[in-house]
Amino acid sequence: MNRSPRLVLIHTVFWLVVVPNICLGTTITFAGREWQVKSGTGGPGPNNWSDSQSSVWVDAQGQLHLKIRRVGSTWYCAEVTTTLPTSYGMHRFYTIGSIDTLDRNVVLAQFLYVNDNREIDIEFSRWGSSSNPNGQYVLQPAPYVQGDNINRFTFTLTGTYSTHYIYWTASSVTFKSIHGHYQEPPDVSHLIQEWSYSGSRNLTQSEAPTIHISLWLVGGHPPVNGQESEIIVSGADLPGPPMSINQRNGSIPSIYSLLQNYPNPFNPTTTLQFDLPRQGSVTLRIYNVLGELLATLVDGLQEPGYKSVQWNASHVASGVYFYRLQAGEFVEVKKMILMK
Repeated sequence: MNRSPRLVLIHTVFWLVVVPNICLGTTITFAGREWQVKSGTGGPGPNNWSDSQSSVWVDAQGQLHLKIRRVGSTWYCAEVTTTLPTSYGMHRFYTIGSIDTLDRNVVLAQFLYVNDNREIDIEFSRWGSSSNPNGQYVLQPAPYVQGDNINRFTFTLTGTYSTHYIYWTASSVTFKSIHGHYQEPPDVSHLIQEWSYSGSRNLTQSEAPTIHISLWLVGGHPPVNGQESEIIVSGADLPGPPMSINQRNGSIPSIYSLLQNYPNPFNPTTTLQFDLPRQGSVTLRIYNVLGELLATLVDGLQEPGYKSVQWNASHVASGVYFYRLQAGEFVEVKKMILMK
């Protein structure tokens, strides 16, 4: 079976508030979704999996970190899975890391998963042999036939930033990998690989696949170089986020919360979401890195519930921006990235 993920980004200090690492037990929030952190033992591999904040965490910039690490003589791998199913549409992952030179026993995977025989994967690995291609797109299950249900390729990154996506529809799956962080390659030199599939192995939305990001070891074998590995996913463009479990039940949020905007990075429109457990005065404002106010999206009395608002940034330049929610005594700030 197969899997793949990515990345690391920039650090900016914002004067309004310090945002702590986000990791609540075995659940994290990233790219507008809740994700379950894998723990225990089992496949793929089989491997040991850790939900420690030393293995999986989201930093103050909203970036997801996955790490293969050694504790004594034991190696631990890392994987996260969305708690709710995904839907047809774009699944784009912005990555920073040398995914072209991973240890030959390390696998980075981003994929849509129903079960071991029903999945759509982007994977980066040499699969235990330095002579193997280091990238592949695949639809499970085996056997694998090049050009049929698998496309294997060899690539060398220009730098450490890359973007990879699965565009999933009812009739086809399109894969693409790009040098740098772009929604689409700005020119042919930025294209790493692309491939489309339209056969019977495609998933259906009714199968309710979840999104997985995984960093693991082939056969559970330690890295040949004996080194720990870390990948950072700086952001992800995913289909409009499904309703939370509470929303599905029609209940009111139990706590205040400001979610990561989606998509992020974005161009030029992004969606901001926040949760209000009670009625009250609320402001949601956009600032630049100098702390200058650019826009006020919400200002006034709001009823309790799950809220959503869009910001169109067509009038400002590419860069880092911050959005700040204040509801009573609750204040939180998150970072977002505009890439034109």
